[in-house]
Amino acid sequence: MLFVFCVLLNILCPTYTNTGVKLVDADAHISDDPETTTAFHALHGDTQAILTKLHRDPKLVHESHPLVASNASPLFIAANTSATEIVDLLLQYYANATAVDAVSGLTPLTSFVRNGRGTDVARQLLANGANPTKPDKTGKSAAAYVAMLLSRVKQSDRNIEEARRLVELTQLFDIYSVQGAEGFEDAPGAWRMHAYNSKDAHPDASFFYHVDSGRQRYSKPASLAWTRIVRNATSAGTGGHTMIARVFVNQVTGQTLLRVPKALRWRFIRTPTGDEYWMSTESNSSLAEAPIELPEEMAREIRALPNAFWTNKVLGVNQWSEPDVGGWNVAADRHGRAYYVHERTGESSWLKPPEFAWMMIVNNDARTSATHPYWYVNENTGERTWDEPEAVAWTLMDELSGELARYRPCPAMTSGEASEKSRHFSMKKGTGPGGGHSNNNIEL
Repeated sequence: MLFVFCVLLNILCPTYTNTGVKLVDADAHISDDPETTTAFHALHGDTQAILTKLHRDPKLVHESHPLVASNASPLFIAANTSATEIVDLLLQYYANATAVDAVSGLTPLTSFVRNGRGTDVARQLLANGANPTKPDKTGKSAAAYVAMLLSRVKQSDRNIEEARRLVELTQLFDIYSVQGAEGFEDAPGAWRMHAYNSKDAHPDASFFYHVDSGRQRYSKPASLAWTRIVRNATSAGTGGHTMIARVFVNQVTGQTLLRVPKALRWRFIRTPTGDEYWMSTESNSSLAEAPIELPEEMAREIRALPNAFWTNKVLGVNQWSEPDVGGWNVAADRHGRAYYVHERTGESSWLKPPEFAWMMIVNNDARTSATHPYWYVNENTGERTWDEPEAVAWTLMDELSGELARYRPCPAMTSGEASEKSRHFSMKKGTGPGGGHSNNNIEL
């Protein structure tokens, strides 16, 4: 009878193994007894009990109790004790990696830095949005604690293992300072989704699995959680161009980017023999089906441009990825006004960077129009040139069908539009830049 009971218990409750969550039914009894809270199970390292509770009610991921670790959250307790499996499980159920503990004032990351072992938990928390530079209620950040502890260890020159751990934590924080949580994402194409069909015991459930490690999880990992928001933005300056401002938001980490995230850098390839596949331009991995990283609208757009790549005839460069125009990206405020943000420095400006300020003007001078139908003026710097500037020389190409689109950091004027808008520019002598003509500044 005992054997039968144990078998039934194993069938009806979820299990957690070294490969991650196994999706099964659960009907856990929820009690106000402190010894049955999620925090209590985290304190005692009972991964199985936590999984049973969370499968029954995901909101219990935050369940604490005044009699258990001074009302600390389950994630705080798990991080403090370096319980990597429990940390992973709680984060899958959207435990807040940035929350500040009400009693100690520490975050899970600062608590782990002070009391934990190894670096795995730090990597897990950073991958889920924990910020090592954010101060807790004591006024110190995780990075500050690491620097302070490392200084003490170096002075004592005793604990070599702890010094090595702190150095590794510093390296992780350095990655975060440059890339944010994106720096800890899995490579594009690493995750797959298994959707249960009618033959399975649980038709309404699905889970994600890692093709290399075999890890399994209920919720989307961060690399699958990017969404794109597109808005029109009106730029300042001549003409008030309407520009496309994009922002990418990660629903797991909260990170926002103005450039395309690495997880979404895919191309659709169609060979001359008719074979089709998707290729990650970041990891060079390939898939037969559309990557689950891509939002549906992006997958449709990419599929509509098979074999597309970028080329710049001025620079002599061909590349799969979207051009990086001096590190600047277009953003839109809540009123639809365009402004510009530098990806690496964080600098922002209402004024167009020089790379975005080029305008193409129709050349109406009969003496030179045959060889130079257009000339270019930078409304930011006043520079004029016959030659197409590097920043606007990017073209999206398909080697089979030719030019697909032009890349314009600031939308250039077509011949008809340029003819209309060229009245904004006057030259005191002649037209066009240099070439024996006037070098006087353009007047707007």
